[in-house]
Amino acid sequence: MKKHILLPTLICSIGLVLLGWWLLHERNKARLTLRRELRNTANTVTGTLAGSVQTEIRGKRVSGKRLQTIFSNVTLTTNLDFILVRQHSKTVIKAGKTPTNLKAALAGITSPKHLEGDLLDGEQYFYWRKMRLDDCTKSPCKQPCKKHKHELKNQTSGSDDLILLSACQQIIVLGFSDEAYCQSLQTTDRKLLAIFFFGFFAFAAGLWTWIRSIRHQVLKEELIHVKAQAEKLEELELAAGGLAHETKNPLGIIRALAQRAEASSSPADRTKALNSIIDAADTAAARLGDFMSYAKAGTVNMVPISLREATDKAKLLLQPEFDEKEVALLTGVEDLTVSGDLDMLLQIFVNFLLNSLHATAKGGQVAIYAEAEDGKVTLCITDTGKGIDEELLPNIFKPYVTGSADGHGLGLAVVRRICETQDWQLNVRSQVGKGTTMEISNITEVGADR
Repeated sequence: MKKHILLPTLICSIGLVLLGWWLLHERNKARLTLRRELRNTANTVTGTLAGSVQTEIRGKRVSGKRLQTIFSNVTLTTNLDFILVRQHSKTVIKAGKTPTNLKAALAGITSPKHLEGDLLDGEQYFYWRKMRLDDCTKSPCKQPCKKHKHELKNQTSGSDDLILLSACQQIIVLGFSDEAYCQSLQTTDRKLLAIFFFGFFAFAAGLWTWIRSIRHQVLKEELIHVKAQAEKLEELELAAGGLAHETKNPLGIIRALAQRAEASSSPADRTKALNSIIDAADTAAARLGDFMSYAKAGTVNMVPISLREATDKAKLLLQPEFDEKEVALLTGVEDLTVSGDLDMLLQIFVNFLLNSLHATAKGGQVAIYAEAEDGKVTLCITDTGKGIDEELLPNIFKPYVTGSADGHGLGLAVVRRICETQDWQLNVRSQVGKGTTMEISNITEVGADR
């Protein structure tokens, strides 16, 4: 049972792994999409702020207080938490409420290598970019020049000092609360988690249904096997009872003949009685041999067999009996090679042919032919005999079931046992007064293209 559930368990496990991988991929995709939206919003805001500052500078209205007011109004009317303008690792303008982790967050964004970027730190989203404070179209200056110097009042220190702002060395830093980001991500997580649980229960239900179906099939096969074994034991018990009956009769005859020989004074009568005793003993031995063949089919020796040679050999053995009764024996088997036990196949031929011979009247015929299809061979023996009664047909292969007064009913039972040992299928078709066809199918053809 364990080996039967290995495949469905493996397939469902792989399905769950793939589902988990897809959910992680979708979560990462959603996270990147949400962060891209935050970055685009921050980029738009910083661009607008830089434009406002540039307008103030060109209008000669720039002052630290004015810029402080502009930035404060922006934080009040948008979802920004704070705005910073930094120069030479120092904050020169600050608006809004800065978080406690700002210092740690700013540690990595003042290097020239990081003049634009974003960072999620705790419950805060930071975005920074370089800000130009003039209308120069030249490449950025590495050092402040006269054209790029503007006076700003330092609002962070509260002093009246003037700060020289280079057009190339300002960084504007924005801070957003990532509450909306986290809520959107949590909503996505809940959806993906619901999909995961749905997929998990779907796979679990499918696995349970699959395993239950396999278990049902295994139990069904075991039940069929047990039933077949019980039928075999029942038939064997019936055969044993038949053997006792078939053996008892010859023994009684032998005893009576022996007593007659003992009481007779005539040598001729004694010789006749002894010959009869020998015939009765041979009959008993034959019945015992048939029973042994039925009870134990023997070791199967699977070898390539030429059907034409096997049928020719069977025909050679039985042709005198067919000639004596004037029944035609026809063989039209093609040169096919099959896998099987030659001795057992010949035993099948002999049993079938003798039964057909006994059932066929003078002038009738018995034919052997074979058909090959898809690597399998079907062997048929048909006759024009009297046929088998419909009541007898379902039990014809059971031991001691016979439609002939001279038969003992073990021949066809032996044939069925031989076919079972080689996984061949046995079937019979018969019409009273028209004849019988014995068919053996599922015989493997050797060398057939598949």
